[in-house]
Amino acid sequence: MKVVIYMAMSANGFIADRNLKTPWSDEEWQEFNLFQDSCGAILVGRITYDLMVEHDELVDGANYYIASSQPNLDTESAVKYINVTSAGDLPKVDVLGVAGGTKLNTFIMSLGIVDEIILDVEPHIFTEGVPLFDSLPIDYKLVLLDTKKLNENTIQLRYKVGG
Repeated sequence: MKVVIYMAMSANGFIADRNLKTPWSDEEWQEFNLFQDSCGAILVGRITYDLMVEHDELVDGANYYIASSQPNLDTESAVKYINVTSAGDLPKVDVLGVAGGTKLNTFIMSLGIVDEIILDVEPHIFTEGVPLFDSLPIDYKLVLLDTKKLNENTIQLRYKVGG
C-alpha cells in the first residue's frame, strides 16, 4: 500500500487559520479533487471532513474514512469511522490518501508508513493557526519529486519521504 499525505497550507505552514478557515484557491481544491480520484480510500480527521463537506469537496464514489474513537451514526453511509491505533487498522487499498488534520498527520507520520507528501502552498501567512504536524518523534528527510504551479500564486510540492 502506498500512503500519501496531501495538504494545502499557508506559506508559514498552517493548514487552517485560528478560526479553522481554509481560504484556499479554486485551483487547489481542483487538484485535491483529482488526488482524491486517484486514491483507493481517503483518511481524514473529523474537522477536516466537516470542512470538506462545508466546501462541497467530497468526490462522488470516493471511499472516505474518518479517524475517530467516537463513531457518529448520523453521517452518510459512504463514510466509515475507524479507530486507528496502528498501521493494521488502516483500509487495505493500493493508495491511501491522508488529508489531515494535525493530529492525524502526525500520527500517520509517526507510524513510519508515509511514502509521499504533497503540499499545496497558498499565498497566505496566518498569525495563528492549525499546524501541518505536531511534534514528531524523529526527523524525516524529504526528496523533492516534482513542483507544479497551480495558479499565479499557488505552488504544489511533491516529496518522497526518506531518501
